[in-house]
This record gives sequence, C-alpha cells and structure tokens, in this order.
Amino acid sequence: MANATPDPQDLPPHPRLKSPTTYKRDTIIQALADLYETLPHIDPSGVHRAPEEGWPEITDQSVAACGLRKTAEAVDLLRHLPYITGPTNCWFAPDAYAVDYRAVVGRGR
Repeated sequence: MANATPDPQDLPPHPRLKSPTTYKRDTIIQALADLYETLPHIDPSGVHRAPEEGWPEITDQSVAACGLRKTAEAVDLLRHLPYITGPTNCWFAPDAYAVDYRAVVGRGR
C-alpha cells in the first residue's frame, strides 16, 4: 500500500525559509495587477481588483470545500488578488496561466 501524501500544513517549514514567512500582501496584489494590466493580450477592463474586504466567495470554508489545503494567510491573499475575466486559460507567461479562485470555489470540488 502506498504512503498517503502528507498534509503540507503538517510538514515542518523548509529550512531555507524564514519562519514565519513575511511578505507585504498589498505589494503582491499591486504587482500582479500591474502585470495583468500591462500585458498586451489582456484587455485591462478584464482585470478585476478585489473589493476592500476581499472577494466574498473566497473563504477558508469555500477553499477547504474544494479540497484545497491553504493556510489562513494564503486564503487571505487569494481573497484579495486581482483576477482576470476573458479567455479561458489566459496565459501571462510561457506555460503559466492565471487561475480565478472565485470560479474554483464556485465550482466546488
């Protein structure tokens, strides 16, 4: 019988990472919005910024219901990221596609 995949939240932090990890959420959000809005193949009107309180459909519960194991900090970031509407599988770098977590939690598992 194969070993079960461990829950990432049960694993110790990677030794090369500072613990706890630190970043500025608003810096990440702004950088991603700037990237999306400057790509020539993405209509800037298709870039949607989160309301101040975040996307209401993205919660710890809705993310967990999809089988995604994210920390509260990760869910908070997903809740405030900008998302793109438009073509399915909209790429922003070679072999890198934007994921709209509003749609992911809307579909459920």
